[in-house]
Amino acid sequence: MSLEHEQFAVRIDVPPVGFMARTQADGLRRMGVEIEEGVEAGQRNAAYTICESDGDTPVEVVFLTENSKNLDLVSVAPTGRSFILEHWDGGRDASSIGNRRYTFARSRERAPYEYVGDFAIAALFHHEVQNDEEDVTETIALWERKN
Repeated sequence: MSLEHEQFAVRIDVPPVGFMARTQADGLRRMGVEIEEGVEAGQRNAAYTICESDGDTPVEVVFLTENSKNLDLVSVAPTGRSFILEHWDGGRDASSIGNRRYTFARSRERAPYEYVGDFAIAALFHHEVQNDEEDVTETIALWERKN
């Protein structure tokens, strides 16, 4: 689903919910992250693992496009709670995708990214399916906004 990039930050500033970033690079810069070349508009779903210095606990920042192949939706429940539902081919567990992350989402390709909040895993499901005579594991993760 995502590309992994490791980055270092001068500081990690969490933007306010609703903050709009034109590109992934803009969103990372707002958080104080040093940007690598090639982080620009149009890049697909991506995850950046960032920390302020060696030995720090890494923080994950993700950029998602709603209704893309793996991201099913970014929604707000009637109770006001916000959720993200993701789907991957292949088995994953919480240790391989992280327990918590800062999330930016956009409604379509090339639209600006909106910071939607700090999310934690609420539920993780594995589903075995038959695909071309072979058993395949699919993973579905439900993320809940914590801020």
